[in-house]
Amino acid sequence: MQIDANLLLTAETLHLNPDVIQGKEVDGVFVLKCVPAQTYLAVDSRQWQVLNEFAQPRTVPEVLGNCIRKCICPALREFYELVLKAHRAGVLCAEGPPPERRPAVNWPMAIRPLVLLPIAAVAALVVPVVFVLHPPLGPARWTDWLWGWVAACAALSLGQALAASVLHAAGGEIYRPRFRWRSVLPRFSVDLRDTVMADRWHRVTVAVSLIVPLLMVTAAALWRQWPWSAIPLAVLLGQGWPFGPSPAGQLLQLCRRRPRRDTDHAPLFPAPIGLRARWRRARSEFDLRFALLEFAWSILWALM
Repeated sequence: MQIDANLLLTAETLHLNPDVIQGKEVDGVFVLKCVPAQTYLAVDSRQWQVLNEFAQPRTVPEVLGNCIRKCICPALREFYELVLKAHRAGVLCAEGPPPERRPAVNWPMAIRPLVLLPIAAVAALVVPVVFVLHPPLGPARWTDWLWGWVAACAALSLGQALAASVLHAAGGEIYRPRFRWRSVLPRFSVDLRDTVMADRWHRVTVAVSLIVPLLMVTAAALWRQWPWSAIPLAVLLGQGWPFGPSPAGQLLQLCRRRPRRDTDHAPLFPAPIGLRARWRRARSEFDLRFALLEFAWSILWALM
């Protein structure tokens, strides 16, 4: 149910959703999950204290007064931003029907990071060595294109299954197993958003496991000099795209000194923001280590 922001921040009575669970903390930031709606909110411990003030139904001005008296209130803009995003994520609820529950599936496998990470490390080292010893061959016939395409689709599908198994081992839930037909590379796919609830090692392993089968297929195709070896190699390079939701992009995001909270970007609070405030926000979001790693990987990716 949509509520006007002004009404929500002044007169609406809100309460903390009892169906909210807390994920593992990574560098001071953890994720709250509204289980029925499968929505997420990244917060720190001080913001979680603020949200706990809604354990008893209260209006936003009442909670603001309590937070000021307890000396736990963040900056006013951040406070209102937190309330708006917590309400959007279902962490804070107003009167109305509960969100429709999204059922998780009973995933049959669980794989620990200690099992998969050594395999991934070996495969990642083997591919460049085999690439130098046996350069890829371009497809000569249409059947070569077909076999390369099928091998890449199968490897990506297996990667999704491995990632789901790692997430299941971390205690996460798996949603929406499906086959994505409307894609250049049709493949089996699952909703892995619950990865944000896991600790750092499981998040890393989930991202890596997405490409482990593709690494192995590429290494085998290059070593055997199959005429379609260039196709899985090209798909592997695509998975290394350093931005967005690609496996490489996910791994780079995990290298931040401080993970991003949901109040740090895409503001919902409608108040105007001045140039000085914009500069402070940009400076607080800038992460030198992440920027250098992203730049270095971008150069390496472009060279590859």
